[in-house]
Amino acid sequence: MAEFERLRKFVELPKLPPSQLEDKMSESVQVMRRMLAQQDVDDKFSDGLRMSIEAIERARQDQERFRTELTFLATLFRIKDGRLVRVSGKLSEALDTVTRDLGLRPGESAEIGALRVHAVAALHGDLPTDAYSFDGAAGDGACRFLGYVFDADGICVYHAGDTIAYPGLAEEVRRLAPDVALLPINGRDAEREAQDIVGNLDETEAVDLAAEAGVDLLVPMHWDMFAANPGSPGRVVDLAVGRGLGVFVPSHDRSLVYGRALRA
Repeated sequence: MAEFERLRKFVELPKLPPSQLEDKMSESVQVMRRMLAQQDVDDKFSDGLRMSIEAIERARQDQERFRTELTFLATLFRIKDGRLVRVSGKLSEALDTVTRDLGLRPGESAEIGALRVHAVAALHGDLPTDAYSFDGAAGDGACRFLGYVFDADGICVYHAGDTIAYPGLAEEVRRLAPDVALLPINGRDAEREAQDIVGNLDETEAVDLAAEAGVDLLVPMHWDMFAANPGSPGRVVDLAVGRGLGVFVPSHDRSLVYGRALRA
């Protein structure tokens, strides 16, 4: 289990220069390979490790991808009874199924037991040069990234993932009628793009999208994961005043129980 804790600490590293980044990426892959050889690793965690190893080895100098893979592992797995196991819950199970099995396209939906999942196009990219149009690097207009709306037990949640605003996004989200929207707020600027950091919605754009889509509660995200790529949840709170919109700023490892009674 010490190896897993060591892996989690990689997520907390500050932005690294290229030479140190390469060393840390190599070191993290070695840690993952040692974990795969252990006998106390859950099968789903083993699958996640293998996929992350492949992604990191392909990423080369992509610091964002490196941290994303490590964050995925650190967030969705926990130590339980001396074993590494997948965090239980409908959302984590749905993310696993949707991203690796269903292959949804924008506008399509699928059911996973009592959970209904809707795919929403996300405007993002691997580099700033291909991130801000649906043409992408291939120039074929295909949507390469998705957000999802999860609908179960009378509650509907929109998780945008990485995206910026584009014509029709607010209308599509409003059509799906989510109660809660998890939206990135870290924004974009020339300084970060010069480091090949792809941008997202900023605080104003996130509040506008949430208000126009008619959601009840906005949860800002992607503002504290990387020191070089921050956002301001306090500004989101200020901007939401008078917009008929609630804002919840979560703290680490704390849960939110949302119910329609909160909307009264």
